[in-house]
Amino acid sequence: MPGKPASIPTVFISSTVEDLERFRAAARDAVVGARCLPDMQEYFVARDHPPLAECLERVARADVLVAIVAHRYGWVPADQPGGGCKSITWLEVEHAAGRNKEVLAFLVE
Repeated sequence: MPGKPASIPTVFISSTVEDLERFRAAARDAVVGARCLPDMQEYFVARDHPPLAECLERVARADVLVAIVAHRYGWVPADQPGGGCKSITWLEVEHAAGRNKEVLAFLVE
């Protein structure tokens, strides 16, 4: 009898979008090449500024978070806890780290 199929790890890719499009595409291709499933803002129904809750839920479901950071601070969701002023990428990384998810951070020169 065949064994249970192994689950495919999900990798959430977090960064600003417009300025890092080619880096996001390279990260997506690397994730697929590693036989993992990428999840990223481009796959959301609401492409521009999806709700914070949806972003954090996707991070919570992912196995790994890849953060790509460069020169822009990025979108600051108005509905974040405590009326903070953190970028969505910052919030996603904090959410992943708070759930003991592996976070792979890359800095673009």
